[in-house]
Amino acid sequence: MAAVVESSSDAQSDAGFVEAGGYRQELKRTLGSFQVFAISFAFISVAVSIFATFDEVC
Repeated sequence: MAAVVESSSDAQSDAGFVEAGGYRQELKRTLGSFQVFAISFAFISVAVSIFATFDEVC
């Protein structure tokens, strides 16, 4: 499998193409309060079910 390597000039031309279309490149790396709640709830649900399963086995 060949690795794809993007050159710096290709990345700059892509950024220029995106700007010409009226868009701005951005990457948001923040979590809102609902996302934090959802991740915490999912983790706690899995942890509780694992402990409940092991409690019945022993």
